[in-house]
Amino acid sequence: MPPAVLKIKTLEEIVLGKCKSFVTMGVWPAGEKLKPHKWLDNFLDSEREHALYLLNSFTYYNMEMSMALLKGSFLSLSKYIQTGDMQRTDNLKWAEIVNESVFVPVVGESPSITDSGVILAGNLRRDLLIPEEKILTVEKLYEKAYKNTLTNTKRVIFFDDFVGSGQQFKKMWNDDFEKDTELLPCVREQCSKLNLVAHYCGMIGTSYGMDNIRNSSPDVHLSFAHTLEPNASPLHSNSMTWPEHLRASGPEFILMASRRAGVPEKELKGFYNLGLALAFSFTIPDATLPIFRWDNGNWSPLMKKS
Repeated sequence: MPPAVLKIKTLEEIVLGKCKSFVTMGVWPAGEKLKPHKWLDNFLDSEREHALYLLNSFTYYNMEMSMALLKGSFLSLSKYIQTGDMQRTDNLKWAEIVNESVFVPVVGESPSITDSGVILAGNLRRDLLIPEEKILTVEKLYEKAYKNTLTNTKRVIFFDDFVGSGQQFKKMWNDDFEKDTELLPCVREQCSKLNLVAHYCGMIGTSYGMDNIRNSSPDVHLSFAHTLEPNASPLHSNSMTWPEHLRASGPEFILMASRRAGVPEKELKGFYNLGLALAFSFTIPDATLPIFRWDNGNWSPLMKKS
């Protein structure tokens, strides 16, 4: 027997009560960073039920949760890396891995100090005790000043918060690298030249993006804490977001409300049409549905994109 359909008032109490408890427990930040009440006010009365279920599906990772995910992905490297003494403690094994590795954030085509990889680098130093000299930008893999360091290194560990389509890493790994207006061999060739085994660690990746990287970059070992399957998207025909009676109408509700918010047609479903419902304390990915982050003066975002 299908579960009973909740009355709107009851559903609202449950969902907004959950949001309030997240703030109380410190999972969500206090203040105005996340604004569920204002966001719900964007919707018509006839859309209220859909909007509440969509809000319920939204997942926010604070910095502590994010770093726990990243730490888990790093520690999972042990399945690829054999340390000298299998009886050693995890801390000693990790220290050995750090000593033999360099860590490189994955950044966009136009690197910025606000890139999530740059933000995570500082936390890696504090939380995972990675020395600052072990964290390099990708450009430093090509610089003579780091040749001795890299000669005595066994592996490069790229790190990131989120993989959506996988295009960013795929491009960085396989395309010619431009440095100071000069085209250099791609990062894949440079790592091979330096005899560095490559790993890619991160918090969350879509199955689509992970498969894209595996197919285009089979020489890179992936280690992500969590993989999102297609039905994690509220747009999926069998999405986990919706109860049975809203499953067919849920995706159309999102598209109609997004158009009313002013989202351009080509952006309605998010980057690469991945249509996700997640955010981190330091960013909300482009693959997340614009309906959560749209901010044009007439539409109140649940979370602004920083």
